[in-house]
Amino acid sequence: MAPVKIKHVVSFSSQDPKHSVDTLLAKEAVRPWLCAPKDHSGLMKVELQLERASAIGYIDIGNCGSAFIQIDVGRSSWPQDQPYMTLLPTATLMSPAESRQGTNRTGVRMFKEGDFLSQGDGELWDRVRVTCSQPFNKRVQFGLSFLQIRTPLDQNENEVLSDGTETQVSPGQLGASQAREWLSSPTIQSTFFGQTQGQSQ
Repeated sequence: MAPVKIKHVVSFSSQDPKHSVDTLLAKEAVRPWLCAPKDHSGLMKVELQLERASAIGYIDIGNCGSAFIQIDVGRSSWPQDQPYMTLLPTATLMSPAESRQGTNRTGVRMFKEGDFLSQGDGELWDRVRVTCSQPFNKRVQFGLSFLQIRTPLDQNENEVLSDGTETQVSPGQLGASQAREWLSSPTIQSTFFGQTQGQSQ
């Protein structure tokens, strides 16, 4: 269950200068990624380059007003005209009523391998495309507060860096230590426990 680091943003369709897409790269989410204030299309996309090609076992999504999300995967070595494969088909983050009323905007969804389509499950990917949409209330800004990607729990295979070099991942590098690292994440602690490490109630 090793975290998969996002290396950089390849492209994006919309952002608020004060709530830019670069927030998805931060280990600790300070502010959400939101669409531009004058963007009323109800749709936004971002394409992300991962630090290494990895199997994807878990995806944690911190919502910020999006009604739906879809995640597609690909490889940086692919031709530009090659379509990405859908890993997570369109999933609901907010209902139409919640979208119109502005309630439950900041929920968290945790997706696992059982939620993914078999065509992309278990393969190694180093590109991720995230599509967020909010068709029920286009007057408000929407986006994501965080995106965290992790490998499957029992991944013992080689991982490939984005520059093509390989690194061996041993079983001892995964498991409990990686789980502790994930649980100690300021974003996860703040979301689930209402505090960060070193703070008391």
